[in-house]
Amino acid sequence: QACTARRGRNVKVNQNCLNVSDPDVAGRGQAQNETWVAVNPRNPKQIIATYNDYRRGDGTCGVTYSRDAGKTWADTTTPNGFVRGTAFNNKPRQYMQAGGDTSIAWDTRGNAYLSCQMFKRGSAVSPDPDQSSGFYIYRSTGSGGASFNFPGRPVAEHNDVAGAGDFLLDKQLMTVDNHIRS
Repeated sequence: QACTARRGRNVKVNQNCLNVSDPDVAGRGQAQNETWVAVNPRNPKQIIATYNDYRRGDGTCGVTYSRDAGKTWADTTTPNGFVRGTAFNNKPRQYMQAGGDTSIAWDTRGNAYLSCQMFKRGSAVSPDPDQSSGFYIYRSTGSGGASFNFPGRPVAEHNDVAGAGDFLLDKQLMTVDNHIRS
């Protein structure tokens, strides 16, 4: 019963059920993993969960949010995949191939910040040798995680347009000072 929404009083936030009918396509293309959860310190009814989302094929930065303290959840689509290209001769780089390794945090004003890793896979999976990667921050202002700004702001970027494969920026974690002062 991997696809049920509840187990006792627990509510499943993400899913791990198959969304493909052909067994030879089954694998990463159906699941979510590496979940990160944060509660709004100003409004504990607002919760956001982020994760690696493989439901549409390759990984992306997935977000699910709740406005009722986790009783119900809704998915949103983050605007990732396009970056300004700061580290890439200031040329817009559309369609990074994959993303994931998310983290989420709230500030003292009730804004949520999503950290998303994005990267190109290189010649192992496409004719494009590019293996560039980066960490990008998206902000949700006033929507409790239902929507995020576009485009994301770069935190760190690695230019590997030539596909040298020297390294991948990987598994960032983020925190925000959310201590409410009186």
